[in-house]
Amino acid sequence: MSDNIIIDFFDTRAYFDSRGLSYSDEGPNCSPGWVNVDCPWCGDSAKHLGFSLETNVGHCWRCGGKSIAKFVQEIEHCSWSEALAIMEEFQNYSKPGLLEKEGFIPPKDLIWPKGFTSLKDPRVTVKIVDDFLLKRGLDPITTKINHNLYYGGFLGDYRFRIILPVYIRRKLVTFMTRDVTGKAETPYISQPPREAVIPCKHTLYGYDDVAPGGPVVLVEGPIDQWKLGRGSLATWGTGWTMEQVALLRSLHPSKVYILYDSEEIAQDAAKQLSKAIWFCSTEVLYLDDKKDPGELTPEEGQEVMKELIGKWITNV
Repeated sequence: MSDNIIIDFFDTRAYFDSRGLSYSDEGPNCSPGWVNVDCPWCGDSAKHLGFSLETNVGHCWRCGGKSIAKFVQEIEHCSWSEALAIMEEFQNYSKPGLLEKEGFIPPKDLIWPKGFTSLKDPRVTVKIVDDFLLKRGLDPITTKINHNLYYGGFLGDYRFRIILPVYIRRKLVTFMTRDVTGKAETPYISQPPREAVIPCKHTLYGYDDVAPGGPVVLVEGPIDQWKLGRGSLATWGTGWTMEQVALLRSLHPSKVYILYDSEEIAQDAAKQLSKAIWFCSTEVLYLDDKKDPGELTPEEGQEVMKELIGKWITNV
């Protein structure tokens, strides 16, 4: 596994076909599950350079290990970032078992900014945060404890924001922030992708509180997820990504309910997401009497979850 999901999901064979590159997948120089091409670095004309179709690891029998991204750079005569942009056009999110492997989460540590104050201690109170939560029908103490919230303080890039840590398989991989003043031009700001273990838009908020093999409810934002609780996942808005779809697949859901806001743009996004989830049945829903799930009380949210996924709520 690499530390870049674009590389991990790159469809090497599809790229070779699109560029008319001659390759072999059998023969004396080719191992099972690999495709071999001429190596552009050593003047090879006998297809000594092979790439694993599963991991995209590359190796030339003459000049050693190679990067598939570097190979694309060499073929396209482009920069690293341009190569990744090209590779993003050839993604195969159905690679079996990729997200279930132990090495899925890159081993690097998260860069956690200084100055964040933990709100888990009930003795630590920030009135503007408590008011923000109360206004949304949430109990400040239990919400701060249950979701391990932090506060960004009064200075810096995340001032007047609550910080929501994001975990995948019990590892802290990134964070999202939410303005609590109601005055910020951008209510949500995520950790810069280059500083994260996994970029926020490649994650699903609430992932570790979903029972594998059961039904799942997808919502837009973290407050929606707080209201519904265990068994629900937030996609960080309607702009879902295929990385999130791939991560969802790793939970082997039996069914996915998509409960986005009732407005037209959100429902259109939900329908497109439903089409992208090919590995189980889906159902697009919306609340008749509410604009979005965030308007529910926690008790109403639990009733919705009991109706949709029942016993799976307690199986985490």
